[in-house]
Amino acid sequence: MDRRLMYVSFALAAALLYFVAIGHGGWECNGGIFSPNCLRRPYIRMIGALYLTASLIILTTGILLVLLIIFNYSWGPIAACVLIGMSIFLSMVGIIYHTDVNLIWSPVIVTVAMTLSVALLSNLIFDLIEKYYKS
Repeated sequence: MDRRLMYVSFALAAALLYFVAIGHGGWECNGGIFSPNCLRRPYIRMIGALYLTASLIILTTGILLVLLIIFNYSWGPIAACVLIGMSIFLSMVGIIYHTDVNLIWSPVIVTVAMTLSVALLSNLIFDLIEKYYKS
């Protein structure tokens, strides 16, 4: 199995999750992050801008990764790494800012640990698939 398919699926899944989180009404202002109630709070407006930018960057990365499967540009992996790094940075700034404003650090620390565990598990699963089902 081509690992590039895993990269594409992760990037597109991340973009989808970002968009769901942005649009979902689960914010403390009882609406989506860009709803009128939320936009009245300046810190949520800032967080929304950070998350929306991160989601658009990761969506662009997913599209780039699809193009890399088709065309195999030599500069593509470097560009993908830079874009993913930018998306991660913007997301982390939003998370840390939101956590600092609301003083809720423990769930964020657990979320980071779980994210690392999921990344490790998915890489190991794809390595096993690649090892035993090589075509």
